[in-house]
Amino acid sequence: MFGAKKTSLLQRFNSQLGDFTKVMGKVDLNSLSVRLVVDKWSAKEQLAHLGRYQEVFQGRLNEILRGDVPRFERYRAEDDPKWPEWAQRPAETVVPELWIQRWMLSDRLGSLKKDDWKKTGIHPVFGEMDLALWVEFFLLHEAHHLYQVFQQVRQSKAA
Repeated sequence: MFGAKKTSLLQRFNSQLGDFTKVMGKVDLNSLSVRLVVDKWSAKEQLAHLGRYQEVFQGRLNEILRGDVPRFERYRAEDDPKWPEWAQRPAETVVPELWIQRWMLSDRLGSLKKDDWKKTGIHPVFGEMDLALWVEFFLLHEAHHLYQVFQQVRQSKAA
């Protein structure tokens, strides 16, 4: 998993959030907190979830790198005691913290050695995955939530 594949994965990891920001353009941060559907997360809560999940992923990364093939529980924000604090943060603090977390993860992933990428952890649904697949999983999860934000912001602009 070294060479071109690693480079491509890290480029996607480093660009996905920034590319999304470019697509979204200027957004009134206050509008991100409006729930368009009562029982669904607002765009701000979606972004807060991504910020919190980056912290969770950092912890999982640390465990995987120890090399003991850790077994993880499925992450659910509703079961996370730190989630309510993230959910209550205003958008003007969620967005910068999301970026800070991303830069820290990006630096960490960029510094890994070839053997680190072979280390694995066990997901309760998807089984044993090497670190590269964990990063792919992270990006897919993030893309899902970014799509939710995109939908909500575009719908609120159209209304």
